[in-house]
Amino acid sequence: MTVASAARRVYRLVRRPISVGAVALVVDGEGRVLLVRQSYAGRRWMLPGGGVKRNETMLDAALREVQEEGGVTAIAPDKVQLLGIYANFRQGMSDHIAVYVIKEWEQEPIHDLEISNAGFFAPDDLPQPLSGGTRRRIDEYLGRRDIAAHW
Repeated sequence: MTVASAARRVYRLVRRPISVGAVALVVDGEGRVLLVRQSYAGRRWMLPGGGVKRNETMLDAALREVQEEGGVTAIAPDKVQLLGIYANFRQGMSDHIAVYVIKEWEQEPIHDLEISNAGFFAPDDLPQPLSGGTRRRIDEYLGRRDIAAHW
């Protein structure tokens, strides 16, 4: 564990901050999902997303994050579906994450330095290492498991 990650963990245990995030399952015409690998979050693949900013809705945050991280713009934001809202209380966190499904979109090249790699992958052929939450959300979307309350 790095000094920075240890400091974050102590801060969370003492302050118990609440954070709100949003991610998106961007699905293409072949049923593949968009995954990103962030340059600062290790080597795990995950759904594009991030924190909700002040005066921003969860949906607005998800749409902004997929545009920043994947170059994806929802063509019909009113047709974006909420898969679920999840809680994560691990390691002293109090995170709440909304997961949206985007099926109608267009894509431009990304120029985000925080993303080291991005691509569309078939649900039965996902890259590794993959975050556990990402795997569970994809399985929930496909109806392979019930939608959970916790990340």
